[in-house]
Amino acid sequence: MESELLLLLFATGLMGGVVTALVGGATLVTFPIMLMAGLPPVAAVASNLVALGPANFMAALADRGRLPPFGKHVRRIMAGAFLAGGAGAGVLLAMPEKALEAVVPALIGAATLLFAFADRIKRHVQRRRQGAPADMRGVVAPSIAVSIYGGYFGAGLGVMYLALFTLGGVSDLRAANALKNLVNALNSAAAIAIFIVSGSVDWHATLAMLAGGLIGGYSGGFAMRYVAPVVFHRLVTAIGAAMTLVYVWRFWF
Repeated sequence: MESELLLLLFATGLMGGVVTALVGGATLVTFPIMLMAGLPPVAAVASNLVALGPANFMAALADRGRLPPFGKHVRRIMAGAFLAGGAGAGVLLAMPEKALEAVVPALIGAATLLFAFADRIKRHVQRRRQGAPADMRGVVAPSIAVSIYGGYFGAGLGVMYLALFTLGGVSDLRAANALKNLVNALNSAAAIAIFIVSGSVDWHATLAMLAGGLIGGYSGGFAMRYVAPVVFHRLVTAIGAAMTLVYVWRFWF
């Protein structure tokens, strides 16, 4: 792989790490670059997840003190996320490459819309929760369903988890975010293991982006003091919209 391309992957990982630390949604930035690097869609999904996966674990570890109690239903959500992540990865590997190419523009577009309206979704869910008793039982099955998507593609997964956990009664947004990070880490772990064992990961691209992502994630913690997250939110939304149009043209026409 050419040095210029490795540098681009590193720089994209750097940006993705900062975006993850500030607002989330890094996949909308990093996945299209994996495709631009010449990786087939399945390899791009696998390599992207391996490159970004450590950020989930670091985020979960950093804010572990704010995690809600691990009740019976929370433990089921955690176990379900791990198993469903593996199932989603299996579905991806079993699909023909052309089938994934056909849905990539729709997946990026849907994730962009979800990310763009994430704040409104969270506010709406919080209003619905006011005065309602906590009950995580009702979100176990939906969380497992979205966890399958997490192993399959995963863009926008964090927003889905946050909405579900808030509906389940985790009223403290920081606690819901900490649980989201942990569940996301478990979901990623199973999918990453399957992708590595199956040989689906392009290690040149992955390691270049991973190196940038680790630095970006660490730097993003400092950037939060000086840069408004809304700036990165708008930037990621614009990139996602542009990439949707690019891949509609590339794969549908």
